[in-house]
Amino acid sequence: MRERIKLLKKRLYSTEPAVSLERARLITSSYKETQGQPMILRRAKTLAKILHNVKVWIDDHDLLVGHRAPQVRAGVIFPEMSIHWLREELPTLEKRKVDPFLVTEKQREELPTVLDSWEGKTIYDHALARMPKETKRALEQKVFDIDNYLYNGVSHILIDIPKVLYKGISGIKEEIKSRMRDLKWSNPENMEKLLFYNAALIVCDASVNFARRYAEEADNLSFKAEGKRKTELQRIGSICHQVPEFPATGFWEAAQSLWFVFLINYLETDGMSISLGRFDQYMYPYYMKDIDAGRITQADALELIECLWIKLTEIVELFDIDCAENFAGFPMGFNLVVGGQDRNGQDATNELSYLCLKATAEVKVTQPNLSIRLHTRTPSTLLRETSKVIREGIGMPEVFNDEAIIPAVLNQGISLEEARDYAPVGCVEFPVLGADAKTNIALFNLCRVLELVLKENSESEIHSFSDFEKKVRKKMEYFIEQMTIACNVIDRTHAELVPTPYLSILIPGCIEKGVDVSAGGARYNFSGVQAVGVANFADSLVAVKKLVFEEKKITLRCLIKVLSSNFEKAEHMRQMLLQLAPKYGNDEDYVDLIAAKWTKFYCQEVQNYHNPRGGKFIAGLYSVSSHIPLGREVGATPDGRKAREPLADGGLSPAQGKDRKGPTAVLKSVSKIDHSLAPNGTLTNLKFNPQALAGEERLGKFQGFLRSFVDLKCSHVQFNIISADVLKEAQKDPEKYANLLVRVAGYSARFVELDEHVQEDIIKRTEHMSI
Repeated sequence: MRERIKLLKKRLYSTEPAVSLERARLITSSYKETQGQPMILRRAKTLAKILHNVKVWIDDHDLLVGHRAPQVRAGVIFPEMSIHWLREELPTLEKRKVDPFLVTEKQREELPTVLDSWEGKTIYDHALARMPKETKRALEQKVFDIDNYLYNGVSHILIDIPKVLYKGISGIKEEIKSRMRDLKWSNPENMEKLLFYNAALIVCDASVNFARRYAEEADNLSFKAEGKRKTELQRIGSICHQVPEFPATGFWEAAQSLWFVFLINYLETDGMSISLGRFDQYMYPYYMKDIDAGRITQADALELIECLWIKLTEIVELFDIDCAENFAGFPMGFNLVVGGQDRNGQDATNELSYLCLKATAEVKVTQPNLSIRLHTRTPSTLLRETSKVIREGIGMPEVFNDEAIIPAVLNQGISLEEARDYAPVGCVEFPVLGADAKTNIALFNLCRVLELVLKENSESEIHSFSDFEKKVRKKMEYFIEQMTIACNVIDRTHAELVPTPYLSILIPGCIEKGVDVSAGGARYNFSGVQAVGVANFADSLVAVKKLVFEEKKITLRCLIKVLSSNFEKAEHMRQMLLQLAPKYGNDEDYVDLIAAKWTKFYCQEVQNYHNPRGGKFIAGLYSVSSHIPLGREVGATPDGRKAREPLADGGLSPAQGKDRKGPTAVLKSVSKIDHSLAPNGTLTNLKFNPQALAGEERLGKFQGFLRSFVDLKCSHVQFNIISADVLKEAQKDPEKYANLLVRVAGYSARFVELDEHVQEDIIKRTEHMSI
């Protein structure tokens, strides 16, 4: 690792996350100036004002330039989304246990004045005002959680970075102008398109101006600099005059253009997980062009990649405490994937695939969320390098399986060529370019449904396990319907109040249609909703089936009583539930097939509903870290879990400590789920003791394990390679383990920055000693 990277990383992690009011001031001013104008023009002019006025600064060691705020790791405020929680949490923001942010006294004095301008005008205010009363009552039952999009902006989407690299913003402007010339003014529908196109032109010009500001800053700094740094700054200035306005001509230009495009999105909207897609594919031509011409070496390219990794990690989000608990550890979900197949079905591995793995292993930061796509023809060399990076214990790369995912994408009516070109976003979602999937729009608490059924029904109403399942099915149908209603209200509110013209020019379909992405401009429009607690749900149903109705070891009335008391004076009953009923994750059909049956029901039921953008709802089976706060909403469950304890982590992972037959048995249980029905993604966590991968022989066994994962057609798996003893030591001595990375759920985070509940959850996961 070069000295520059060490210094940039030191600056990054020596900076504590802190609140920034810069954007909040600018948007408040802009909205006052544009009052009464069409909202999409107001949004475009707001972004233009922000890009023209945010502080421009270049660090002494930067090769890639551009910042979101006056400091790195800044909590940028988006008052148009929601403000009530910020008022409430401002006194405790610095001291909260989950993702705290520093706040200066001056900011504490100024912030209330800024927020006053937004009272009653936010997404949160408007969405709740439109929500049907019945849906609000359903929301209060804590079966589903919609806070992510209720409080935050559009996110979990794949942007068309390659288009900017090869056309430049100037080329996109010409495309927009051509569409405008073709409009027939006799068609009244075209009036809305005209507004969209005018907004798009405004943000195009603003993005070019933003880059020019950095060009001027670099030029000014170069006059004072000497030696190598003077040359670097001159080159930076030249690059910023070229991109993103014009096509990139080399690797450094392409990386800088990518960063500008990405950064500007995070000044327009505050959603997580706008992802970078297939980096090794679209950046490869620029890399090879410079390598062949002798302009850069492989080491130079690696340094630029590592600079980009650090840049991505500089961005964090300021969430309310509930969202912070659902996404603990400052995750941003900037997924970047390597490997996989090309659109013709051939292996797509190239030199950049390996460089991305090397950069991740060297720099050891939390972004990007590096992923790798495997398939039956993945080269052994790539599999080996992947295994070596996983052995580093940083929780990356996470692994996706083309053999399972491509069929799932095809099921959504997407062509084979596009399906082969999928790229993960966020944690585990896998859309194609041109799809607005809103992939994390809600979380569905399966175990809360089960709890309500048990509370509302007596033994006299349930005479068989079939009766019990009918009650569960009916309750689940009701809450899925209410969840989709809530999501659609929020979806419509986003379209009306916070269109995103800059994001829209980067989503295939929007320019062609003349429609903002929030209103259905993308070629494909989905809404992704996740089921949480699959393992606890399946284990609980099996306990009821086996111990209540088949073996009659406990009556339903007694079970309900024991659960309502949280096993008080009934530990023997809890042990019976824990020991005598089989548990998911051990390759036992008795329980695995129940998990498969009910995940199938959830996924198919979700797909019965449609969203306002002309698309449909799709299901995911993952939790991020929401299994901890959602677990606090659920009492004791028939699997022996105590009240308020976390639900099973991941999504399809077994409940903590319940997988006792090894990691292959876990994969076999996971493989019995129909992954093609969950096109919004599934997540499986596995934890190995480092000794399980130590040495060449054990590393070879792990490579074989990954091959088995592919053959079993599981869609996703990720790993923590660390011992519980080390994690416990890190709890005692956080300074010593400041750079320790762990896999939480679909993302990696610094262990010492995690809330103690998340830390304990990771420690309790089954630690496999061998493969």
